[in-house]
Amino acid sequence: MKRGLVFVSLLAGLAGCSAGGQLAALRSAPLAFTQKFEFANGSAGKRISHYVFLNGTTSGNVYAYDADTGALAAVCTLCGGGAGLTTDRRSGDIAIGTFAGTVTVWHVRGLELTRYATLTLTSGSYTIGIAFDSRGNLYAVDDPAFDVIDVFSASTIASGGGPASATFFPRDVSSANYLLGDGTDLLLSGYRGAESIGARLSGDGGWRLKAGIFKRFGKLGGGGFALDAGRNLIVSDGRDTLSVFRSPWTGKPSKISSLGFQAQGIALDTSGTKLWATELIPGKYGASLSNAVALDYPKLAGAALRTAPVEDLFLDIALSPLN
Repeated sequence: MKRGLVFVSLLAGLAGCSAGGQLAALRSAPLAFTQKFEFANGSAGKRISHYVFLNGTTSGNVYAYDADTGALAAVCTLCGGGAGLTTDRRSGDIAIGTFAGTVTVWHVRGLELTRYATLTLTSGSYTIGIAFDSRGNLYAVDDPAFDVIDVFSASTIASGGGPASATFFPRDVSSANYLLGDGTDLLLSGYRGAESIGARLSGDGGWRLKAGIFKRFGKLGGGGFALDAGRNLIVSDGRDTLSVFRSPWTGKPSKISSLGFQAQGIALDTSGTKLWATELIPGKYGASLSNAVALDYPKLAGAALRTAPVEDLFLDIALSPLN
């Protein structure tokens, strides 16, 4: 079975020999999910303008942090586990991958987080890369092969969810890890064999991707990525380096920054001044800790804010509401 190389290497280091059992237990109990965010001590009644969301790959929990302070605001027990999550830039709603073989979509309104759609992945497994386009259609990289993208139309989401509206097989991609909507097309980072790649998949003005259009835009690291207001592409190599590529993203990076920590998923806030990244902190005896770090952008230096580490693994990150 084909896998994203960075994803596999991270999973191999989780929680020693107990990681496989944790993942198997999560997959075998999809109906036990509470699907409700419980606010942490001191957060109830507090005004929170925007959140940082992290999806716990080992615990299955989804964590919501106050983006202004880094304090834990709420936890949704066993609501996630599928690694991926993303934000609809039109509304600030979030989509969360689960180990139940679904992607759930949530309204975020101040202290109210309400699930309103459940989307069923074709494989019944889980997803890493999730992205909305500018019309509210959602795309999800579908395990187990990571070379399939499920497409859910905006009307399917608005009606409460269901199966994929279409399934797309991108050419020349052996493993897709992360997705990003750039307003018109869908961007993909992943692998072709052992080579890390980036690609642009074009749509037809709706959710039906054109299978014949595939454009490589340079070698990437297989990690998460983000676009700034100038359409510069910020790319994580899945290890400790961020690179910035000027549009059309085909040449050498205009900036390379060594972070000093292992980063995977990244997200840029709408002010364009704060880039959030997941951080993996390897443990001495196999167990790992993860948290989120806010970096000054475009400097890509100075940890402006850090959330408290959690014994879990975060591969992706989302911000909501975005303004």
